[in-house]
Amino acid sequence: MKLKLTSLFAAPLSVLLVAGGASAQSEQDYGPNPDLPEPQRGLLPDMTVPEPAEWGDQLPTVPDGYTITAIATDLQIPRQTLVLPNGDILVAEGSGGNAPKLKPKDFIAGYIKAKAPPPLRAATD
Repeated sequence: MKLKLTSLFAAPLSVLLVAGGASAQSEQDYGPNPDLPEPQRGLLPDMTVPEPAEWGDQLPTVPDGYTITAIATDLQIPRQTLVLPNGDILVAEGSGGNAPKLKPKDFIAGYIKAKAPPPLRAATD
């Protein structure tokens, strides 16, 4: 009996939830003929990379009632943050381009090493 009452109310409730969740979108946003910008052809895609800038004395804008406080300064290239359960914050910094530069001889040596037979193992009695 309990199962019948549950299924009796579940079907109309699910229909109401689905109908209420529908959003009103304009006809131009979707469908067989959406209004899309014209494609542009070129040798390379247009990309704009922003230049890094110092904040100085400026602060980001936040909603009323919130404040911003610096918890770390002088980070060179911060990448990711992780907040631990005890409230500590870990920050991963990038290397800043200090990776070794590969030279043509490095590629040639790698190719030769890849083609060489595996080293022999010493036999032990």
